[in-house]
Amino acid sequence: MKRIWILALLSASLATPMTSLADQDHYALIAKSVDDENFVDTWLGCQEEALKYNDTCTLLGGDGPANPHTQYSAIEQARASKLYSAFAISVTKSEFIVDALSGIDTPVVTFDSPFSEGVSDASQGYIGPDNQAIGADLAKIAQTFLPQGGSLCIFTAIHDPNLRQRVAGVRKTLSKSIIHPYDQKLTGEHGWFEGDRCPLNTGDNSRQTMDQMDAFFSEIHADMLISVGHWPIINSDLYRKTTYPYRHDLKTRKTHVVVATGKVQSSYTDLLSDQLIHGLVSIDFKEIGRMTYLRMRQAHKGEPIPKVTYTQNYVLTLEAQTQK
Repeated sequence: MKRIWILALLSASLATPMTSLADQDHYALIAKSVDDENFVDTWLGCQEEALKYNDTCTLLGGDGPANPHTQYSAIEQARASKLYSAFAISVTKSEFIVDALSGIDTPVVTFDSPFSEGVSDASQGYIGPDNQAIGADLAKIAQTFLPQGGSLCIFTAIHDPNLRQRVAGVRKTLSKSIIHPYDQKLTGEHGWFEGDRCPLNTGDNSRQTMDQMDAFFSEIHADMLISVGHWPIINSDLYRKTTYPYRHDLKTRKTHVVVATGKVQSSYTDLLSDQLIHGLVSIDFKEIGRMTYLRMRQAHKGEPIPKVTYTQNYVLTLEAQTQK
Protein backbone atom coordinates (compact mmCIF):
# COMPACT_ATOMS: atom_id res chain seq x y z
CA MET A 1 0.00 0.00 0.00
CA LYS A 2 2.78 2.45 0.90
CA ARG A 3 4.55 1.89 -2.42
CA ILE A 4 1.40 2.73 -4.41
CA TRP A 5 0.81 5.82 -2.25
CA ILE A 6 4.28 7.14 -3.08
CA LEU A 7 3.79 6.44 -6.78
CA ALA A 8 0.55 8.37 -6.80
CA LEU A 9 2.15 11.49 -5.35
CA LEU A 10 5.35 11.16 -7.37
CA SER A 11 3.58 10.78 -10.70
CA ALA A 12 1.45 13.81 -9.93
CA SER A 13 4.44 15.97 -9.06
CA LEU A 14 6.37 14.86 -12.13
CA ALA A 15 3.46 15.55 -14.46
CA THR A 16 2.69 18.97 -12.98
CA PRO A 17 5.96 20.44 -11.66
CA MET A 18 4.48 23.93 -11.14
CA THR A 19 1.61 22.63 -9.00
CA SER A 20 2.18 22.17 -5.26
CA LEU A 21 0.54 19.26 -3.47
CA ALA A 22 -1.37 21.79 -1.38
CA ASP A 23 -3.10 23.04 -4.55
CA GLN A 24 -4.19 19.55 -5.55
CA ASP A 25 -7.26 17.57 -4.57
CA HIS A 26 -6.53 14.06 -3.33
CA TYR A 27 -8.96 11.21 -3.89
CA ALA A 28 -8.96 7.77 -2.26
CA LEU A 29 -9.78 4.37 -3.73
CA ILE A 30 -10.43 2.02 -0.81
CA ALA A 31 -10.15 -1.42 -2.35
CA LYS A 32 -10.76 -4.94 -1.11
CA SER A 33 -7.05 -5.64 -1.62
CA VAL A 34 -4.20 -3.44 -2.79
CA ASP A 35 -2.28 -6.30 -4.40
CA ASP A 36 -5.18 -7.58 -6.49
CA GLU A 37 -4.27 -6.79 -10.11
CA ASN A 38 -7.81 -5.63 -10.86
CA PHE A 39 -7.67 -2.96 -8.17
CA VAL A 40 -4.18 -1.92 -9.26
CA ASP A 41 -5.62 -1.46 -12.77
CA THR A 42 -8.48 0.56 -11.29
CA TRP A 43 -5.98 2.78 -9.48
CA LEU A 44 -3.93 3.24 -12.68
CA GLY A 45 -7.03 4.42 -14.54
CA CYS A 46 -8.03 6.69 -11.67
CA GLN A 47 -4.55 8.20 -11.40
CA GLU A 48 -4.22 8.74 -15.16
CA GLU A 49 -7.48 10.67 -15.18
CA ALA A 50 -6.61 12.59 -12.00
CA LEU A 51 -3.34 13.82 -13.52
CA LYS A 52 -5.30 15.59 -16.26
CA TYR A 53 -6.72 17.84 -13.53
CA ASN A 54 -3.51 18.08 -11.45
CA ASP A 55 -5.05 15.84 -8.78
CA THR A 56 -3.96 12.56 -7.20
CA CYS A 57 -5.67 9.23 -6.70
CA THR A 58 -4.41 6.90 -3.98
CA LEU A 59 -5.06 3.17 -3.53
CA LEU A 60 -5.78 2.21 0.09
CA GLY A 61 -6.61 -1.05 1.82
CA GLY A 62 -4.95 -4.23 2.99
CA ASP A 63 -2.79 -6.88 1.37
CA GLY A 64 -4.00 -10.36 0.50
CA PRO A 65 -7.57 -11.65 0.34
CA ALA A 66 -10.46 -9.26 0.95
CA ASN A 67 -11.06 -8.59 4.63
CA PRO A 68 -13.91 -6.36 5.90
CA HIS A 69 -12.02 -5.52 9.11
CA THR A 70 -8.96 -4.36 7.18
CA GLN A 71 -11.14 -2.25 4.92
CA TYR A 72 -12.93 -0.75 7.92
CA SER A 73 -9.55 0.27 9.36
CA ALA A 74 -8.46 1.77 6.03
CA ILE A 75 -11.60 3.93 5.98
CA GLU A 76 -11.02 5.06 9.55
CA GLN A 77 -7.41 6.01 8.81
CA ALA A 78 -8.35 7.81 5.60
CA ARG A 79 -11.02 9.81 7.44
CA ALA A 80 -8.63 10.67 10.27
CA SER A 81 -6.01 11.95 7.81
CA LYS A 82 -8.41 14.65 6.54
CA LEU A 83 -6.43 14.50 3.29
CA TYR A 84 -9.04 13.26 0.84
CA SER A 85 -11.71 15.21 -1.03
CA ALA A 86 -13.80 12.10 -1.72
CA PHE A 87 -13.75 8.34 -1.11
CA ALA A 88 -14.53 5.48 -3.49
CA ILE A 89 -15.05 2.09 -1.83
CA SER A 90 -15.24 -1.41 -3.30
CA VAL A 91 -17.49 -2.79 -0.59
CA THR A 92 -16.53 -6.02 1.13
CA LYS A 93 -19.46 -6.40 3.56
CA SER A 94 -22.18 -3.77 3.36
CA GLU A 95 -23.73 -3.72 6.83
CA PHE A 96 -20.30 -3.74 8.49
CA ILE A 97 -18.56 -1.19 6.27
CA VAL A 98 -21.41 1.30 6.40
CA ASP A 99 -20.72 1.77 10.13
CA ALA A 100 -17.24 3.08 9.29
CA LEU A 101 -18.91 5.97 7.42
CA SER A 102 -21.12 7.12 10.29
CA GLY A 103 -21.30 10.93 10.41
CA ILE A 104 -19.04 11.38 7.38
CA ASP A 105 -19.20 14.72 5.55
CA THR A 106 -16.84 13.73 2.72
CA PRO A 107 -18.49 12.50 -0.52
CA VAL A 108 -18.58 8.71 -0.85
CA VAL A 109 -19.11 6.64 -3.98
CA THR A 110 -18.68 2.93 -4.56
CA PHE A 111 -16.90 1.16 -7.41
CA ASP A 112 -16.78 -2.47 -8.54
CA SER A 113 -18.87 -3.61 -5.55
CA PRO A 114 -21.77 -1.43 -4.31
CA PHE A 115 -23.52 -1.38 -0.98
CA SER A 116 -26.41 -3.80 -0.76
CA GLU A 117 -29.86 -2.41 -1.43
CA GLY A 118 -30.76 -1.85 2.22
CA VAL A 119 -27.86 0.58 2.80
CA SER A 120 -27.31 1.88 -0.74
CA ASP A 121 -27.93 5.47 0.41
CA ALA A 122 -24.53 5.36 2.15
CA SER A 123 -22.97 6.32 -1.20
CA GLN A 124 -23.89 8.98 -3.74
CA GLY A 125 -23.36 6.66 -6.68
CA TYR A 126 -21.92 3.39 -7.97
CA ILE A 127 -19.37 3.08 -10.78
CA GLY A 128 -18.52 -0.24 -12.36
CA PRO A 129 -19.96 -3.23 -14.16
CA ASP A 130 -23.57 -4.30 -14.01
CA ASN A 131 -22.82 -7.33 -11.88
CA GLN A 132 -26.07 -9.10 -12.69
CA ALA A 133 -25.23 -8.63 -16.37
CA ILE A 134 -21.83 -10.28 -15.77
CA GLY A 135 -23.61 -13.26 -14.25
CA ALA A 136 -26.05 -13.30 -17.17
CA ASP A 137 -23.16 -13.25 -19.68
CA LEU A 138 -21.49 -16.16 -17.88
CA ALA A 139 -24.78 -18.07 -17.97
CA LYS A 140 -25.30 -17.36 -21.67
CA ILE A 141 -21.89 -18.85 -22.44
CA ALA A 142 -22.90 -21.92 -20.41
CA GLN A 143 -26.15 -22.18 -22.39
CA THR A 144 -24.30 -22.18 -25.71
CA PHE A 145 -22.38 -25.26 -24.62
CA LEU A 146 -25.25 -27.00 -22.81
CA PRO A 147 -28.53 -25.79 -24.33
CA GLN A 148 -30.49 -28.52 -22.54
CA GLY A 149 -28.91 -27.71 -19.19
CA GLY A 150 -26.72 -29.85 -16.98
CA SER A 151 -25.10 -30.03 -13.57
CA LEU A 152 -23.48 -26.83 -12.34
CA CYS A 153 -21.12 -25.62 -9.64
CA ILE A 154 -20.63 -21.90 -8.98
CA PHE A 155 -17.40 -20.57 -7.47
CA THR A 156 -17.89 -17.34 -5.51
CA ALA A 157 -16.85 -15.54 -2.32
CA ILE A 158 -19.52 -15.06 0.32
CA HIS A 159 -20.36 -11.63 1.77
CA ASP A 160 -19.19 -9.67 -1.31
CA PRO A 161 -22.25 -7.75 -2.57
CA ASN A 162 -21.08 -7.61 -6.18
CA LEU A 163 -20.46 -11.36 -6.34
CA ARG A 164 -23.88 -12.03 -4.84
CA GLN A 165 -25.34 -10.05 -7.74
CA ARG A 166 -23.30 -12.03 -10.27
CA VAL A 167 -24.56 -15.30 -8.81
CA ALA A 168 -28.09 -13.89 -9.03
CA GLY A 169 -27.49 -13.10 -12.72
CA VAL A 170 -26.33 -16.67 -13.36
CA ARG A 171 -29.36 -18.22 -11.67
CA LYS A 172 -31.94 -15.86 -13.15
CA THR A 173 -30.61 -16.42 -16.67
CA LEU A 174 -30.35 -20.19 -16.45
CA SER A 175 -33.75 -20.49 -14.75
CA LYS A 176 -35.22 -18.02 -17.28
CA SER A 177 -36.91 -16.28 -14.36
CA ILE A 178 -36.19 -12.67 -13.42
CA ILE A 179 -37.72 -13.32 -9.99
CA HIS A 180 -35.59 -16.36 -9.13
CA PRO A 181 -34.26 -15.68 -5.58
CA TYR A 182 -30.52 -14.94 -5.68
CA ASP A 183 -29.81 -17.32 -2.78
CA GLN A 184 -31.88 -20.22 -4.10
CA LYS A 185 -29.93 -22.95 -5.86
CA LEU A 186 -31.04 -24.28 -9.21
CA THR A 187 -32.88 -27.57 -8.78
CA GLY A 188 -33.86 -28.49 -12.33
CA GLU A 189 -35.08 -25.24 -13.84
CA HIS A 190 -34.70 -25.65 -17.62
CA GLY A 191 -32.43 -28.63 -16.98
CA TRP A 192 -29.93 -26.95 -14.62
CA PHE A 193 -29.00 -28.48 -11.27
CA GLU A 194 -26.48 -27.22 -8.71
CA GLY A 195 -24.48 -29.89 -6.89
CA ASP A 196 -25.01 -30.67 -3.20
CA ARG A 197 -21.60 -29.19 -2.29
CA CYS A 198 -22.09 -26.10 -4.41
CA PRO A 199 -21.71 -23.17 -4.58
CA LEU A 200 -18.14 -23.20 -3.32
CA ASN A 201 -16.73 -20.31 -1.29
CA THR A 202 -13.25 -19.46 -2.54
CA GLY A 203 -12.62 -17.05 0.32
CA ASP A 204 -11.25 -14.71 -2.36
CA ASN A 205 -8.10 -16.84 -2.21
CA SER A 206 -6.54 -18.34 -5.34
CA ARG A 207 -4.68 -21.14 -3.52
CA GLN A 208 -7.83 -22.23 -1.70
CA THR A 209 -9.57 -22.13 -5.08
CA MET A 210 -7.05 -24.59 -6.51
CA ASP A 211 -7.92 -27.11 -3.78
CA GLN A 212 -11.57 -26.60 -4.65
CA MET A 213 -10.81 -27.02 -8.35
CA ASP A 214 -9.27 -30.40 -7.62
CA ALA A 215 -12.33 -31.37 -5.57
CA PHE A 216 -14.60 -30.17 -8.37
CA PHE A 217 -12.96 -32.48 -10.90
CA SER A 218 -12.27 -35.47 -8.66
CA GLU A 219 -15.40 -35.51 -6.48
CA ILE A 220 -18.18 -33.20 -7.65
CA HIS A 221 -18.07 -34.08 -11.37
CA ALA A 222 -20.40 -31.31 -12.57
CA ASP A 223 -20.81 -30.54 -16.27
CA MET A 224 -20.20 -26.80 -15.84
CA LEU A 225 -18.06 -24.68 -13.54
CA ILE A 226 -18.94 -20.98 -13.47
CA SER A 227 -16.55 -18.81 -11.48
CA VAL A 228 -17.90 -15.32 -10.83
CA GLY A 229 -14.34 -14.13 -10.07
CA HIS A 230 -10.90 -14.72 -11.55
CA TRP A 231 -9.49 -16.91 -8.75
CA PRO A 232 -9.06 -20.14 -10.78
CA ILE A 233 -6.88 -18.56 -13.47
CA ILE A 234 -4.94 -15.81 -11.67
CA ASN A 235 -1.96 -18.16 -11.75
CA SER A 236 -2.39 -19.87 -15.10
CA ASP A 237 0.58 -22.20 -14.54
CA LEU A 238 -0.95 -23.44 -11.30
CA TYR A 239 -4.30 -23.83 -13.04
CA ARG A 240 -2.64 -25.95 -15.74
CA LYS A 241 -0.93 -28.07 -13.11
CA THR A 242 -4.12 -28.56 -11.09
CA THR A 243 -6.26 -29.47 -14.11
CA TYR A 244 -3.62 -31.59 -15.85
CA PRO A 245 -5.14 -34.94 -14.73
CA TYR A 246 -8.51 -33.78 -16.08
CA ARG A 247 -7.34 -32.14 -19.30
CA HIS A 248 -9.08 -34.75 -21.49
CA ASP A 249 -12.46 -33.87 -19.98
CA LEU A 250 -11.81 -30.19 -20.64
CA LYS A 251 -10.52 -30.60 -24.18
CA THR A 252 -13.43 -32.89 -25.17
CA ARG A 253 -15.87 -30.56 -23.40
CA LYS A 254 -17.19 -33.19 -21.08
CA THR A 255 -16.52 -30.52 -18.47
CA HIS A 256 -16.70 -26.77 -19.08
CA VAL A 257 -15.10 -23.87 -17.21
CA VAL A 258 -16.31 -20.27 -17.60
CA VAL A 259 -14.70 -17.41 -15.66
CA ALA A 260 -15.29 -13.71 -14.94
CA THR A 261 -12.06 -11.72 -14.92
CA GLY A 262 -10.55 -8.28 -15.26
CA LYS A 263 -7.99 -7.58 -17.96
CA VAL A 264 -7.63 -10.53 -20.34
CA GLN A 265 -4.01 -11.66 -20.04
CA SER A 266 -2.27 -13.52 -22.86
CA SER A 267 -2.03 -16.49 -20.49
CA TYR A 268 -5.85 -16.53 -20.32
CA THR A 269 -6.26 -16.56 -24.09
CA ASP A 270 -3.70 -19.39 -24.20
CA LEU A 271 -5.94 -21.35 -21.83
CA LEU A 272 -8.84 -20.68 -24.19
CA SER A 273 -6.83 -21.78 -27.23
CA ASP A 274 -5.79 -24.97 -25.42
CA GLN A 275 -9.44 -25.57 -24.45
CA LEU A 276 -8.62 -25.68 -20.77
CA ILE A 277 -11.21 -22.96 -20.18
CA HIS A 278 -14.16 -22.28 -22.45
CA GLY A 279 -15.30 -18.72 -21.90
CA LEU A 280 -14.38 -15.41 -20.26
CA VAL A 281 -16.35 -12.35 -19.27
CA SER A 282 -13.92 -9.45 -18.95
CA ILE A 283 -14.28 -6.23 -16.97
CA ASP A 284 -12.30 -3.09 -17.90
CA PHE A 285 -10.97 -1.99 -14.51
CA LYS A 286 -8.95 0.92 -15.90
CA GLU A 287 -12.14 2.39 -17.31
CA ILE A 288 -13.78 1.88 -13.91
CA GLY A 289 -10.89 3.84 -12.40
CA ARG A 290 -11.21 6.69 -14.87
CA MET A 291 -14.95 7.02 -14.36
CA THR A 292 -14.61 6.70 -10.59
CA TYR A 293 -12.21 9.64 -10.45
CA LEU A 294 -14.56 11.78 -12.55
CA ARG A 295 -17.54 10.97 -10.33
CA MET A 296 -15.53 11.68 -7.15
CA ARG A 297 -14.42 14.99 -8.59
CA GLN A 298 -17.98 15.93 -9.53
CA ALA A 299 -19.24 15.01 -6.05
CA HIS A 300 -16.46 17.05 -4.42
CA LYS A 301 -17.38 20.05 -6.57
CA GLY A 302 -20.99 19.75 -5.45
CA GLU A 303 -22.23 18.61 -8.85
CA PRO A 304 -24.97 15.97 -9.07
CA ILE A 305 -23.82 12.52 -10.16
CA PRO A 306 -25.79 9.55 -11.51
CA LYS A 307 -26.83 6.95 -8.97
CA VAL A 308 -25.37 4.30 -11.28
CA THR A 309 -22.59 4.52 -13.90
CA TYR A 310 -22.17 1.18 -15.65
CA THR A 311 -19.04 0.20 -17.55
CA GLN A 312 -18.95 -2.32 -20.38
CA ASN A 313 -18.29 -6.07 -20.13
CA TYR A 314 -16.63 -8.14 -22.87
CA VAL A 315 -17.35 -11.80 -23.70
CA LEU A 316 -14.64 -14.04 -25.14
CA THR A 317 -14.85 -17.68 -26.22
CA LEU A 318 -12.60 -19.81 -28.39
CA GLU A 319 -15.17 -19.59 -31.21
CA ALA A 320 -15.25 -15.79 -31.03
CA GLN A 321 -11.46 -15.67 -30.82
CA THR A 322 -11.14 -17.87 -33.91
CA GLN A 323 -13.53 -15.69 -35.93
CA LYS A 324 -11.45 -12.50 -35.39
